[in-house]
Amino acid sequence: MTRSLIIAAKCIAFTCLLLAVVGVSLWSASRRVPKFYEHALTQQLPADELAEAADQLEQEVLDLQSEIQSQETWEVIFTSEQINAWLAADLEQKFPQLLPTGVSEPRVAIEDGLAKVACRYTSPKFSTVFSLELDSFLTETTNEFAIRIAKARAGALPVPLKRFFDQITARAEEANLSVLWTQQEDSPVALVKLPTNLDDVRSDVVIEVIEIEEGQIRIAGRVVPGVELQSMPQQPRFADASQPR
Repeated sequence: MTRSLIIAAKCIAFTCLLLAVVGVSLWSASRRVPKFYEHALTQQLPADELAEAADQLEQEVLDLQSEIQSQETWEVIFTSEQINAWLAADLEQKFPQLLPTGVSEPRVAIEDGLAKVACRYTSPKFSTVFSLELDSFLTETTNEFAIRIAKARAGALPVPLKRFFDQITARAEEANLSVLWTQQEDSPVALVKLPTNLDDVRSDVVIEVIEIEEGQIRIAGRVVPGVELQSMPQQPRFADASQPR
């Protein structure tokens, strides 16, 4: 009887030790910070250069609006430096309600053909850095582009994304964007449909290029009459536009 109790006690002690080791490992993994995010924070521009780079991004947007109104073709390039400067200098100041509760310091890196996005998340229970690795491409449907989520992490731990699909879709609908979910190579893909008709533009705006290059994102297209737009493909590229299983 005593021997059995000793064996049982040892088993319980071993199990507790195992749980403790796993718990510490998971906690440590959840606290890990992606290198690109750490670099984006530590290599941040001085305040005056930060404001200048943020202004450059806003000027690119204004120039794009003017280009779309006055020319048949258009192009815009956003660099990771401009995006991060705007996120650091202007996002919370100009759009304080945009970030969800607990989310702060979003940053991006554009490298290896991927857009990498990360932010810090803090709650009463834990703190971590969420990160995503994304690539994007146009589908065969006019003004529809796909965003493939290659990786999603909390620290170094994988994050199941399916539970967030409805929230993402609802947020997109609030912004007048249509989003469907599908799957490619075991990765979730969001199919985002952009409107062709924009305010103050008489013709329709069509996106023809989305390129994720080293350190920058390039988007280009043209302005077409409504009659020409009607002849363009409107069928989705992916047969299955349902949520990934």
